[in-house]
Amino acid sequence: MAGIAGEAPSPHQYVTAFRKLRGVTDAQLQLLRLHYLAPRRTVTATQMAQCAGYDHYSAANAQYGRLGRLVGEQLDYNPAQERLGTLVTFEKRRGVWYWLMRPEVAEALERLGWVEAGGILLPEELAAAAEAFIEGGTPRGS
Repeated sequence: MAGIAGEAPSPHQYVTAFRKLRGVTDAQLQLLRLHYLAPRRTVTATQMAQCAGYDHYSAANAQYGRLGRLVGEQLDYNPAQERLGTLVTFEKRRGVWYWLMRPEVAEALERLGWVEAGGILLPEELAAAAEAFIEGGTPRGS
């Protein structure tokens, strides 16, 4: 599809890849939705871990990285050494790495109906959405 060094896959290609995924966990889908709902679709691994109820950022990094690997395998796309690069771009600010959801991924999630188009939550709302996931509730767009 997109290739290792080429341009990011299109939203349509991401939709196709997401539909073909096997072995995706609820935790991985939770991280994807939480990231989508974050302001400017930008989070740190620590923020993601806190919202998902993990004790340490490494758990969120591992879960999201596995999802990135699965999607990347479907797309034949791995733009960075980090498998998470299939889903995000990285930006370092004041010594902290931020994950920015690729716009193509966000659009694919909207097309699939996995999220509510345009849904952005404030940090305190994001924590409430994370709580709904943890308690087994159904967040917006599910």
